[in-house]
Amino acid sequence: PLSNVSIGRDGFVFMNSHRIDRPNFVYHLLCEQQANPTDTLLQEMDQIFTSVSGYYRERGYPVTITAAPTNVAIYPDKLPLTLDKKYRDLCQAYDNNDALLYQLQRRGQQTGRYTVYYPLDLFKQHRDEPYFWPKELFHWSGRSAFLFARDLLVQSGIVDTLKLDDPVEVGLVGDDLVMFFGFSRKVKAYKYPYANFQTTVKEPEWITSLSKQKGMLHFTTANGLSRKKGLLISNSFGIELAPHLAKGFSDFYFFNLNH
Repeated sequence: PLSNVSIGRDGFVFMNSHRIDRPNFVYHLLCEQQANPTDTLLQEMDQIFTSVSGYYRERGYPVTITAAPTNVAIYPDKLPLTLDKKYRDLCQAYDNNDALLYQLQRRGQQTGRYTVYYPLDLFKQHRDEPYFWPKELFHWSGRSAFLFARDLLVQSGIVDTLKLDDPVEVGLVGDDLVMFFGFSRKVKAYKYPYANFQTTVKEPEWITSLSKQKGMLHFTTANGLSRKKGLLISNSFGIELAPHLAKGFSDFYFFNLNH
């Protein structure tokens, strides 16, 4: 048993917090703070989104600010019974609230200052598909990241048609909670071989001179879904997303904020 990690119903794994001294941080952040945001929080996030989007738009680059639905939001019915009832009730009621991201989506649309993509409703439509979100993982893998990428390409105007017919196979992926468990294990998930795409991946030389970790990757796809160039600036959820999103561009860069 760990304060950071809990096992929920039907074997679903939930990471409660990155810190052992705040064991309910994830639930507080999503299901309490963001589900019922204060006016101050809403204004602060609106200013941040406006500033970030404006910086790139002024330089001629269209921007979409995205948020990955987490397993807490997708599977609130699977939360552990050991979790404080207050948080279980709050998380299960998340959809009934005018949450922070929904308000920011509307504000961005109304003002035209920024675009927010948060496909929780789409994910809930697919949540019960096999291996959609492997229940042993905190991060997404396979079908969930693939669906996010392909729908985002349409919603952001990169491609015109939603294409979801890529061949897929069941394979093994690494455990993303090894830092907490102290041992690694393999988990079944959907894997996309992308045999029809001609993609190469490399690290730019200037980034390797700064860090030995993979802080930036450059994907080149000879037959991408568009001839456009793209950049993803993301936290750890971008690691699984980048290979799927890269197929939409001829050149695609992924900058990992965690490194």
